[in-house]
Amino acid sequence: MSKLGVHVSSGDRRGFGEFLKKCADAGSPVPVIFAVDQDVWPDVEKHSPKTVVIYRHQPRVDGEGLDAPLGAYHTDPIQSAQDWMDMIMPAWANNPANFYAPINEQDAGDLAGFRWLNDFTVKCLKIAEANSFKLALYAFSSGNPRDDVLNPDGTTNPAGSTLEQKWEALLPSLQMAKANGHILLLHEYGFGSPTLKASAPELALRYRRSYQYLREHDADPPLVISEASAGAGGWNGLPGGMSAWLEDVKWYDSELMKDGQVVGCCLYQLGGAENIKKVLPPLGDYVAATPTPEITAGTGEAGEGEVTGRPAEIIPPTDDTSSSGQGPSNPPTPGGSTTETTTTPVSTGLLDFNVRLISCREDPDRHNGLILTFQIDATGGSGQYTYTREGQALPGPVSERPASRGGTIVDAYQVTSSDGQTLEKKFFFPAKSFPC
Repeated sequence: MSKLGVHVSSGDRRGFGEFLKKCADAGSPVPVIFAVDQDVWPDVEKHSPKTVVIYRHQPRVDGEGLDAPLGAYHTDPIQSAQDWMDMIMPAWANNPANFYAPINEQDAGDLAGFRWLNDFTVKCLKIAEANSFKLALYAFSSGNPRDDVLNPDGTTNPAGSTLEQKWEALLPSLQMAKANGHILLLHEYGFGSPTLKASAPELALRYRRSYQYLREHDADPPLVISEASAGAGGWNGLPGGMSAWLEDVKWYDSELMKDGQVVGCCLYQLGGAENIKKVLPPLGDYVAATPTPEITAGTGEAGEGEVTGRPAEIIPPTDDTSSSGQGPSNPPTPGGSTTETTTTPVSTGLLDFNVRLISCREDPDRHNGLILTFQIDATGGSGQYTYTREGQALPGPVSERPASRGGTIVDAYQVTSSDGQTLEKKFFFPAKSFPC
């Protein structure tokens, strides 16, 4: 499927629900939506339950919206994280989402600043996990973290460091994020270039250099480009206007689909001064008609292989509960086909089910490969069930699937009862839960 989603801010977003529905009905649901203090969950719940939602609350102090705590980089990072999370988590609890972004577009400056940011983020992760939230980290602005070993005039900057050195300071937080099911956010804009394509690879597709380094250190959680556009958002000032902007994002999408670690991108923005609502109909037509190319297993690159372009381990959603203060994970989809019988099936109540990982063994044909066995426990309905996983029919309630030893499994299961009830849920199994 296409990896194009939208970034939603305050403002007119008429057509948003229709956009989600068109793509979902075509079997190519919008992969991800980023929302800033906007409740998009009802639209997603109604039209596109497989879409991942990322939510950010921007608190205001003396009328000014904050992207990070006051005193950042100059205070105790642990206390700062505690105070900041105490401020923003009440808004999170009232806004269901799969992931929550604690900060936005911070440039930590020198390596000492990045080390402060790492310590701050590790504490945020611990607080989030204690409250059953999943985080979407960092959201660095386009071109950041940046190389600044040279000054603009070409002279050496003695306080400068490379992109890789800055990521090195953040490795502990990103390793923790990957291990525990959180994600990373980055922004990519064309800025001075007329298009995203013209800005690559210095701005657009810059994430590839970062992930080359992060992958070497097991610090490469799934990635969402949470803001992306030619220029600085929308098509204002772009020669060719909306049509040229749309062709540019189609090119960008074709590149994103080559990289398995990318969940998707959120085009900037629906609402705000750069409102892209007029492009929703043709954008929806494109997303609905765009399949995902195959991804070679273990490479994240397009080509022949056994793993499709949006592998299950890319998108770790929240647990399938809402009692902890976190928003519920994506809800079931009503409808679906029924099993024809000669008599009317007798229902024993509402259909429900759970999925358990019951065994694990090494895959003799793949290095570091595993074979996992799952069992679906269904209740209610007629007691006569059919099962699917990621849209593929299963022979019964017990099934196997391949996995990697350090991977994470997220699969969408659907159970249909012969009395006509259908229920779909997503289940998250971190690598640390594998019993082998």
